[in-house]
Amino acid sequence: FGRYDGQAVTCDDFVACMEEISNKDLTQFKRWYSQAGTPQLKVVSQYDAEEKKLSLKLSQHCPATPGQENKNSFVIPVRIALFSSQGKKLNFSVDGQAATDEALLVLEEDVQAFHFSNVEESPLLSLLRNFSAPVKLLYNYSLEELALLMAFDDDGFNAWDAGQRIFLNVLESLVEDYKKGNELKFNDNLRMALQTLFERKDIDKALLARMLSIPSQSYLAEQYSVIDVDAVKASHNFLELSIANIFKNELLDLYTNNASNESYQASAEQIGQRSLKNVALRYLCLLETEDVIHLAETQMSKAHNMSDESAAFRALVFMDNTDFNAQRQQAIECFYDRWKEEALVIDQWFSIQSSSRRDDLLSEVKALLTHADFDFRNPNRVRSVLAAFAQNFEKFHAADGSGYAFFAEQIKVLNGINPQIAARLVASLIHWKRYEGVRGKLMKQQLEMLKELPKLSKDVYEIVEKALL
Repeated sequence: FGRYDGQAVTCDDFVACMEEISNKDLTQFKRWYSQAGTPQLKVVSQYDAEEKKLSLKLSQHCPATPGQENKNSFVIPVRIALFSSQGKKLNFSVDGQAATDEALLVLEEDVQAFHFSNVEESPLLSLLRNFSAPVKLLYNYSLEELALLMAFDDDGFNAWDAGQRIFLNVLESLVEDYKKGNELKFNDNLRMALQTLFERKDIDKALLARMLSIPSQSYLAEQYSVIDVDAVKASHNFLELSIANIFKNELLDLYTNNASNESYQASAEQIGQRSLKNVALRYLCLLETEDVIHLAETQMSKAHNMSDESAAFRALVFMDNTDFNAQRQQAIECFYDRWKEEALVIDQWFSIQSSSRRDDLLSEVKALLTHADFDFRNPNRVRSVLAAFAQNFEKFHAADGSGYAFFAEQIKVLNGINPQIAARLVASLIHWKRYEGVRGKLMKQQLEMLKELPKLSKDVYEIVEKALL
């Protein structure tokens, strides 16, 4: 800052200062700027119980990119800790250095070996702690290991990442069971990890809220080259509802313990409390029982901030139990009446309704298009309904193709009003080749229909034509 304050400077200027002060040559480090692509870090471990030694082999590879077929080695800092099978940090020495419970390994070659001594038991590796390098980690964790990291790792990012990995692994197993016609069962390792998380008192509340949120249906679908919508939907819904049923008492405790009558503050503590409380409410409302519906109604009516009010509103809108239709409709009307003068909030009102998984959602979305506050000439309002519906994996990909047909009809309308918005929306149909069976054909039919429109805009035509090649 002393040298360059107030000036326009480059990355090279920054690195030059770092080199001068540290007396280190950072030429290799600058490959992060000059070489395209994300490096892959592969880790292979071997533990010798008799010698109490751990050997790690780290290797890096960056796939070829246009104009850069061969990549030189990056400098990759790998911060590591070792955990016992009971979730306790282990002390160790690495390459003769002093004993520690955490170390920074620096990978500078294509392949390097690191040797740990005084390791009391076969360890669980916590790698890339504090997100020490932006790389793709390749390490063969078992489900049990991921569950332990999710439950006990004191590095927030690694605990969250382990949780996302085990969620995804469990979801993929459920997809395979669904395809084979097997009974869907809850994974025991995941049960243990979640139970431990609920019992921990030392974990950051905002982090816990993130860790309890499973990957979306759309994200799960992206893991497959050919997407089986029914399997993805059934597996995802089973896992969410199972968590709500198995941990109902724990979720109720989370909700109760994080409810507060304090005046609203945009503090980290209150933000964490609200996030955790509203994740618990979302799960509980999947049960669609009178007691949890009452929680949502009370929260919505007494909320003094938009986070709480919109979370309760979403929970009520997403209910599919017809016994609570009156409460749901009242929530929709109350939210609108309170915020009808605030355009951005009403955008949210439209979007939440378009995102639900109710059986009759398509008819409700059609009704939203006739609402007095909906206008095809308002891009934000169009996105709040149609883009939200397109991102609604379960309902957009209805088995009978009704979601595709409805969507294509709206693109026809937008084609003559706002071709740019129409072009962005039609992108939701272009991956038809990845959808199994009838769905892919039905998506293609809608693209073919759009292509034949007599006054199709250039913006839409280019996307549709390319998608049909």
